[in-house]
Amino acid sequence: MICKPVLETAKDCRKRGKCSHFHPQWLRQSVRGSLVVAFAILALSLTGCAISTKTGLAVIPAISTSHQKSETAKGIDTTHGLPASIAVLPFINRTKEQAAFDIVRKTMFNHLSTRNYHLPHLHDVDQRLKAAGWSDPATLESVPVNRLTETLGVDAVLYGEITSFNRYFLGIYSQIAVGVRLRLVDHNGKELWHGANTVRTHAGGISLSPVGLILDAIAAATHLREVNMYRAADDLGRELIPQIPQPEQMAAITPPRITQVVHDGVGRLLHYGDSLKVAMEGEPGLKGFVRIDGWKTFDLREEQKGFYTATITIDSKVNLRHAALVGVLTNDDSVQSEQISPIGLITIDNQPPAKVQGLHATTISSGIRLDWSSIDRDIYSYAIAKSAHALGPFRDLGHSKDPQFTDPYAQPFTTQFYRISATDLAGNQGEAVTISAQRLPDARFSSAKPLPSRLGGEIHGIHRLRASDGPFQLQGTLLIAADGVLLVEPGVTIESSANGALRVEGELQMLGSAQRGIRLHGGKGITLATTAPVSLQYVTIEQAAVAITTQIGAATINHSHLIHSSYSALDIQGTSRPQILNSEIRGASSSAVVISGRAQPTLHGNVFSENQPFHMQNGSTYRIDASGNRWQPAASPMTILGNVDYSGATK
Repeated sequence: MICKPVLETAKDCRKRGKCSHFHPQWLRQSVRGSLVVAFAILALSLTGCAISTKTGLAVIPAISTSHQKSETAKGIDTTHGLPASIAVLPFINRTKEQAAFDIVRKTMFNHLSTRNYHLPHLHDVDQRLKAAGWSDPATLESVPVNRLTETLGVDAVLYGEITSFNRYFLGIYSQIAVGVRLRLVDHNGKELWHGANTVRTHAGGISLSPVGLILDAIAAATHLREVNMYRAADDLGRELIPQIPQPEQMAAITPPRITQVVHDGVGRLLHYGDSLKVAMEGEPGLKGFVRIDGWKTFDLREEQKGFYTATITIDSKVNLRHAALVGVLTNDDSVQSEQISPIGLITIDNQPPAKVQGLHATTISSGIRLDWSSIDRDIYSYAIAKSAHALGPFRDLGHSKDPQFTDPYAQPFTTQFYRISATDLAGNQGEAVTISAQRLPDARFSSAKPLPSRLGGEIHGIHRLRASDGPFQLQGTLLIAADGVLLVEPGVTIESSANGALRVEGELQMLGSAQRGIRLHGGKGITLATTAPVSLQYVTIEQAAVAITTQIGAATINHSHLIHSSYSALDIQGTSRPQILNSEIRGASSSAVVISGRAQPTLHGNVFSENQPFHMQNGSTYRIDASGNRWQPAASPMTILGNVDYSGATK
């Protein structure tokens, strides 16, 4: 015996003595051997009907019980006294299960569709209620019925209250109780019918019919066990909804019977190339269609007696938002039935998102930060790409869920081009927007005032030397006052006259790079008389009288070259505590480094060569840390005078 697994009790199966079975190819592909074995083992423990076939396994619910009460109001004229259209209101959920709200209401709607009433779709009902300020189901009882029917454009409304929604799951086995109370009330406030039912099932197994397969696909989007809740709620609707009376004049015309219409588009944003699977259960041997409102109608194929299916490939030109899917069944007399699928609406999105707006680049300590905005609400992510040229080629940097991105690998003072494009939830990619940006190691570069090519006098406030404005000429003394800041970018060249000098009483940042250094040629050199920050990176000072003189403060001199000074390369005086690191000090004519007063310089990783007559001469009161440097000629009492630690010295 082969048993039909969809919504059928073991009692029904035994009574009929024979059941039908359907297993299309696309289901066979989804059933894995291990899963079938698991189902088979569980089936042995159930008291219901279980059958193993070459293509799959069906397990029939062992027990299905219900407790039903239903009553039609006395004196109802079924010829003229029943409404033509009914709106299914949001149900009051008396349970703790959030899923009950959608599942029970949708299945009641589905079965009510067979009662020859016109039903506006649930989404349309909810939108109209929301616009009227009646979104909370609990408030609907206090709204006059005539106002509800007028707002919803119907003759009557169906009130619902979910009384039970309990479940216990063990693998694929479930114990479920679903209960509901319903009331049908016309526009005058007269109750036409009321009913209540609770269905309790002990069920297990998988569905092998087209409709059951789609229900499986629906549940896969959330959790496998939701399928059994849909089935239990469907049992409830099958028993309770047929008790609702229908107009006699409509009952005289017997249209084809549609049991249910389902699809696997629930919770999906479909776009070009996606597949939408549709299944309809109804009267066998007829012609079936499915219509997607706003698009077109598709033929359904009767794969098995009473089961109609189709797989629809999404077209590239279609864009739909919350479209109803309607099953249609037509007999030989051209009488047809329609049923809107209550499972969910269809959204097809082939419209790419708009270009991002307000794209802005900012220098931060960790790199370049990009910020932007989007007018679209369904953005899934943003793609970021970078190039050294405006026209590319661009290489991918990654994706961001948020409208911002930081590039930590941008080279300082190098122009980069960034391209940002948005991708929506359906996978459509929008047009890219490009912006150029330059990483500045100091954010003040962007607002600093540029100095003219002829340097001299005093500067106050923040100023900048740009490579594009040079080479610069320094004649006389350029004083950076105590309230002044001078920022020097890579590639700057300063040619100094014999009297040219740079005196710093404020802040100095000379930020060259390995590829583009900063060059100062000739003159008296740089005097640092400040406690403000001073940094010299990749700076070459050649043929100056004294390359750098420090009087106070703690300047940092790194990766620089002090070459062929007329006197000393470094004159370190007073209380200054400079750090000279990874630099070259070569060719000084009167001792490369002269230290006096209470100065305490630190020198590491430097190369001293060809200095006359000494590399270093310490006259300060402190022992000087000069370990870890290279010396040529070698460090010794003949080349280094005074109290100096030159341990770790190499040639």
